[in-house]
Amino acid sequence: MEDNFEIKQLHCLWLLGNVDKSILKLNNILKYGFEVTEIDHMSEQFKTIQKLERLKDHAGICNRLSLDYDCMLYTKVYGIKGVFDVPVDGGMVRFDKIDENDREIIREYVPSFVSKISV
Repeated sequence: MEDNFEIKQLHCLWLLGNVDKSILKLNNILKYGFEVTEIDHMSEQFKTIQKLERLKDHAGICNRLSLDYDCMLYTKVYGIKGVFDVPVDGGMVRFDKIDENDREIIREYVPSFVSKISV
C-alpha cells in the first residue's frame, strides 16, 4: 500500500547566540542549502519567532532573545535556516516518513556545525 501524503515545506531556524553580522560570512561554507540569515526585529520572520515564543508584546520578545537567550544584537537576530520538503498528512508533518538523509541532516548537521564554530 502506497502512502499518499501532501508535500509541504518545513522551514527550520536555529537561532545563534553571541554573534554579529560577521557570522554571515559562513554562508560560503554551509552545505545542504543552509544559510545564515539576519532577521530584523521589524520583519515578518521576527514576528513568527514572537508567536512561537507565545509573547504578545514586541518588548517581551526582544528582552527574551537578548537577556534569556543572548541571541539578539541591537535590533537583529542571526540564525541558520534551511528548508526541506516533508510529507504532511491531515495537516501534521509525518516525521517518520521524511527522507532518512534529510532527517539526519536536520538532526545532526547544524548542531555539529555550531559546535565547531563555537570553540
